[in-house]
Amino acid sequence: MRVLGLLCVVLCGICTANAASHSLKYIYTVVTGDTDSPEFIIMGLVDDEQFVHYDSNIRRMIPKTEWMEISVDKQYWDKQTQKALYAHQIFKDNIGIAMQHFRSTQDVHILEWIVGCHYNDETGDTGGIERYGYDGKYFLTDEMKTWHFIPPAQQLFISAVKWNPAELENDKQYQTQICIELLNKYVSYRSTLERTGTTLLLRLFRKSTLCIDQLASAISM
Repeated sequence: MRVLGLLCVVLCGICTANAASHSLKYIYTVVTGDTDSPEFIIMGLVDDEQFVHYDSNIRRMIPKTEWMEISVDKQYWDKQTQKALYAHQIFKDNIGIAMQHFRSTQDVHILEWIVGCHYNDETGDTGGIERYGYDGKYFLTDEMKTWHFIPPAQQLFISAVKWNPAELENDKQYQTQICIELLNKYVSYRSTLERTGTTLLLRLFRKSTLCIDQLASAISM
């Protein structure tokens, strides 16, 4: 009964996950000043689960989930590492621009950019995710469709910095096309591993049921 209960929980969990909305987010963070934190960090999240990580101490993009580790090759990680190294330099420049525009002192300061997308399996609705933050305060989010609520100094800052490390991809194209394609790919990677695990669990369940039946037959003889 415990095996059957566990199997039901796993199957229900997978079905629920497949029916849910999905999201892909990358969080870029650069820190300046005297701190124990790495100067630059990238976190990638699928459905709020971290699946990749980079920081300026390890200087390498690495997997944080089993499904990501087994789904891509060394060339993928080399390419992502090169992008991260390039992004590090861009964000070092950006936080310097931020400190000038916000007239900050030479203390600890944090600049953050969150970018990504989401979609719904059932409705087909998609949307972009984008937030800009400095020292824990988000002064532009994806809900702000115009510049009307942004002070002129912040408008100038946003115009001055380079946010997209790839440079070849504008935000709109990335959020509505490229990001959605990546999200579908990563969800597929995760689902493949989950299906593999479920198949193995079903086989174990069938074997355990057969053993129980054989034992019951032997006892009744």
